[in-house]
Amino acid sequence: MITLALVACSAGCSGGDGRDGDVESDPEARAKATAAGGDGVAAAQDSGSAGARQVSLSTELYSFSYSYPGEAGSRQGLRMVLDRRLEEARTALIQQARESKKDSEAENYEFRPHTLATEWKVAARPPGWLSLVAETDSYFGGAHGMYTFDSLVWNDRERKGVKPVDLFATPEALLEAIRQRFCARLDEQRAERRGQPVAKDSDDPFDACIDPIEDAVLVLRSQSGDAFDTIGILVPPYAAGPYAEGAYEVEIPVTRRVIAALKPGYRGAFALPGETGARD
Repeated sequence: MITLALVACSAGCSGGDGRDGDVESDPEARAKATAAGGDGVAAAQDSGSAGARQVSLSTELYSFSYSYPGEAGSRQGLRMVLDRRLEEARTALIQQARESKKDSEAENYEFRPHTLATEWKVAARPPGWLSLVAETDSYFGGAHGMYTFDSLVWNDRERKGVKPVDLFATPEALLEAIRQRFCARLDEQRAERRGQPVAKDSDDPFDACIDPIEDAVLVLRSQSGDAFDTIGILVPPYAAGPYAEGAYEVEIPVTRRVIAALKPGYRGAFALPGETGARD
């Protein structure tokens, strides 16, 4: 078995439960390291500073990494949400890799180590809010890897993290406010990558517009820093085009229709581009 090498946190660093990350002094961390060692651990790390966290684990069967910035980790409730997701993702990856390894041995095909890497970043930080966006790169033994997106909006007053769409009265109301502009801008980007306009009468599914709420990830952004004034729409590969075209990102400015679609209690956090507050 490969020897475990664990890089401990420096002084003042803590994990999601507030305890020191040193595997020698933390029984839970030591137990996790021992359990992971059954897969032939090459390296493991759980470190960070000022609320940030970086976890990585590499074995003969899988590689896992997960990180979030200090602005997220310094909010206790948000840190708990992200740490819970971390554990769920790590557990699922380990289980899937082990099952895939067993299948490869039973069916006599080459096993390829699995990979899951998630990085959360700050998308916007208007007063009282923190908008986060994540990209996850994964590989589960197929022809190529995949990458997907996620997002979360944290409200300091409510101490609650939600999906951006949850700030709106209904998903349908938001869709009505952004769909036409989204479809037009998506087709502009498709035409640029493909070198020709998208045919309006095409029956190719990669020429059709997609549902930006169901088939993509919404990210709230702020150009001014005072309020959310832009909606980023991250479209993963295969959703709007073949894998070779990669992901698309369409940005939609906040409009009066977007503000009208919000739940009344959240309208003050949004503004038209160039303004410092939402209009009535």
